[in-house]
Amino acid sequence: MVKWWTLAIGVFGLTAAGAVDAAPTIDIALAAASWGPRFILTGTKTEPTYIEHIRLDRDGDVFILQGGAPAGMTPSRESVALGAGGALRHLDCAIGMRCDTAEPPSGFLASAVILGAIRTQRLSGRFPIVAYGGFELVCIPAERLGIQNAVLDPCVEAHSGAVIAQRHRRSGEFDGPSLDPWSINLSIPPPQLASPK
Repeated sequence: MVKWWTLAIGVFGLTAAGAVDAAPTIDIALAAASWGPRFILTGTKTEPTYIEHIRLDRDGDVFILQGGAPAGMTPSRESVALGAGGALRHLDCAIGMRCDTAEPPSGFLASAVILGAIRTQRLSGRFPIVAYGGFELVCIPAERLGIQNAVLDPCVEAHSGAVIAQRHRRSGEFDGPSLDPWSINLSIPPPQLASPK
């Protein structure tokens, strides 16, 4: 004879399993179609001995990353331009970095890589939405972006296209070039009006 609580536990288990299967997803190409041509992302990244101040700007097809230095030190600057065919071209390279490698950027500048892959139809499909500090992120498997032997996957904010965090593949934790959730300020400037002639 089956007891009523055994039946209730079984039904609860099926409901819980269905809830896991029904995690919200988003079509990355449809999301990208709604991204505006500009954003400004600022925040901090806490290191063991100092705090980095990060700023990522998108202006059309140009992405500019500034910061990464402790207070009082000269911040670095790296920028890339996204070409019509999805290729990236470095405009500025941070001192001490090599920007002539074939491997695409995997940190905050993966924002440009993701957009280029979507535009050239190398990246499509539905991806789970992950919460991070009040934002909805989509973490993209790094190898889908041409990044080899990756441990971290870049996570793009679903409504702007700005990469704000990286997720560790083994632990599922946010790690590496990830902004402190409490520090994130993401603004989307209105479209620039044409100046009168």
